[in-house]
Amino acid sequence: MSDPPSPTGEPSVERISPSAGTPTGDEHLHVAEVRRRAVAGAVVDLTRGGGMGVIALLGTAVLARMLTPRDFGLVAFGATLTLFAGFLANGGMGAALIRRVEPPERQDLKALLAFQTVLNSILAGVLAAVTLPFGELGSVTAVMVLSLPIVAFQAPGAIVLERRLEYRALALVDVIETLVYYTWAIVAVSQGAGVWGLVTGGVVRDLAGTCLLLAIVPTARMIPSPSWTRIRALLGFGFRVQAVGFLHLIRDQGLNLGIAAIGGVSVLGVWSVTYRILQIPLLFFNSLWKVSYPSMSRLVAAHEDLTEIVERVVALVAVGSGLILCPLVASAPDLVPITLGARWSGAASALPPACVGLMIGGSISVALVGYLWAVGDAAVPARAALITIPLIALVTFPLLPAIGASAAGVSWLVSGVVEGAVVWVGARKHLDIAILGKLGPPVAAAVSAGALGWILGRWIGPRLDGALAAGALAELAYLVVLWLWRRSELLDVIGVFSRGIRGAQQSPSLRG
Repeated sequence: MSDPPSPTGEPSVERISPSAGTPTGDEHLHVAEVRRRAVAGAVVDLTRGGGMGVIALLGTAVLARMLTPRDFGLVAFGATLTLFAGFLANGGMGAALIRRVEPPERQDLKALLAFQTVLNSILAGVLAAVTLPFGELGSVTAVMVLSLPIVAFQAPGAIVLERRLEYRALALVDVIETLVYYTWAIVAVSQGAGVWGLVTGGVVRDLAGTCLLLAIVPTARMIPSPSWTRIRALLGFGFRVQAVGFLHLIRDQGLNLGIAAIGGVSVLGVWSVTYRILQIPLLFFNSLWKVSYPSMSRLVAAHEDLTEIVERVVALVAVGSGLILCPLVASAPDLVPITLGARWSGAASALPPACVGLMIGGSISVALVGYLWAVGDAAVPARAALITIPLIALVTFPLLPAIGASAAGVSWLVSGVVEGAVVWVGARKHLDIAILGKLGPPVAAAVSAGALGWILGRWIGPRLDGALAAGALAELAYLVVLWLWRRSELLDVIGVFSRGIRGAQQSPSLRG
């Protein structure tokens, strides 16, 4: 998220002194610098995602052998309510501060911190009071919501870093949080804490992350100072951002609640493990989503023609995501039962359709949603999210009794295709873009290569060498097809990643 055009419409590189009422050396960037920081930021965040994905996968493998699907379902239910409450308290006001032209004053950040701390605390208290009477499920939720007031103190530091397109500090915080969470949870569960090892791990994780971010960004250390005048000025744009995010939250968390109600907590537990495995490709997409909006905003401000850029981004994201999704899908039928146990085999069955939907919808949204926000079009992303809410329910819930958690994977496929199509059609009002030729070949190559690896894994049987062979064959087949069919785009991905690594090594200091 970033700044709209300056009054003159020209980019500037003027550095604004902290003494001028801003908490950091905020800056306006040349187009070339925006591109460099965007690519470097994506690589930094992708590296973060890879590290977190490995940690999460190993941590989940250990915990899944000590806990039951019901335990994971309890935590998934509590996480759903906690995420929902945190989202309501956010109000999108951080996005408003990141986007606007003038750097935020320290009093703006203090007012934001006060607003979110108070609202988070109120929501945490209400949720705890409402859920406590419901036995273990209520107790789990009551403890998990304790992290809400803690997370509020991360907002000022995150805003400072996002405005400057500096992602190394945020990446470091995320990785440390993940390490703390799984270390705490594994130790606690191994000592007999059971599901409470997971529950308390979330609170400890958020406390550690908040302390680390405040240590990295000294100017973000501040005492909350309420100011309704300043908060009211942020609510207009913030609510528009929040409306789209709210629809996504209703869609995603409503899926969890519906699975628990219709399929039971154990089926929700299986889907929650599937979702944890999906964090590997999701972290790739999240790193790009994080960079997309601020970068597109800066480019729109510089009056850049974004048609070619958007089409190129679609191709790059699709090709890059296939490199992750192919071996994941191909190896899952053997790797999941080997690493997690046979009772989690249903998680592997849900992966293929979910990954295809993610590749299609994610590639389009990375390129176009950030652009639509940058030009002020909130209607198209909102319409796309609104359409998929009933669609997911119509697809998932009737299929749950027959195929279990795989029904959620099928709904991901359908919603990814439909949401991507809606966003693409809406974006064509602003840009004359053609993306099917950019998206179709990588998707076709990934599906074919993943299926080939899946067949090999089934033929070898549920063994570790079968899982590794299946993943390797899928990756090799995908690369061969792209080399023969879309060589220039494959080389473009390699070139962009190489430039991103060099740019990441040249990034400014972490201390803001």
